[in-house]
Amino acid sequence: MLTSLLVTFLLAFLAGAMVWLPYRTFRRNPPRFLIPTVIGATMLAFTIWNEYTWAPRTIAALPAGVEVIERIERHTPLQPWTLLFPRADRMVAVDRGGILTNERFPDHYLVELVLLERFMPGRLTRVMIDCRGARQASVGEPALDAGAVETAPWASMRRDGPLFRSVCAPPAASSAAPTALR
Repeated sequence: MLTSLLVTFLLAFLAGAMVWLPYRTFRRNPPRFLIPTVIGATMLAFTIWNEYTWAPRTIAALPAGVEVIERIERHTPLQPWTLLFPRADRMVAVDRGGILTNERFPDHYLVELVLLERFMPGRLTRVMIDCRGARQASVGEPALDAGAVETAPWASMRRDGPLFRSVCAPPAASSAAPTALR
């Protein structure tokens, strides 16, 4: 956040200097409103650009095999334009290469989720998903054995939700096959 603020001020200073320099070169005074208007417009334009392009820039920087399954958009009355044009401040991604299965539990998957949020470091969390029962459980250790499946704190999940669709989709629709856990 501090970096964004510093870059905003630096760009505003440079834009103001670029407007001021030609007037100074020809020994003329710029109109009184011109430089403050350019500085303010530059700060506003960069801030809006930076906010609205965070999600696409973050997605482009993700490693291969990590797929964003949900973008969580934000509306705030402090920024009234977000009521018309919401922006993504949080995202959930699935590490396709990290999906694990077990032969004894063919409908269960151990999935590593990447939780991304603006101005926060990315977080990893592991979730066990039961595709047949449409339920999920957060797990600490990467274990998909009988004890973990039976004692997991299961919670129901929507079959039309992005996580369920992403993990439990037919193999032809998914981009990578899960890795077998023995």
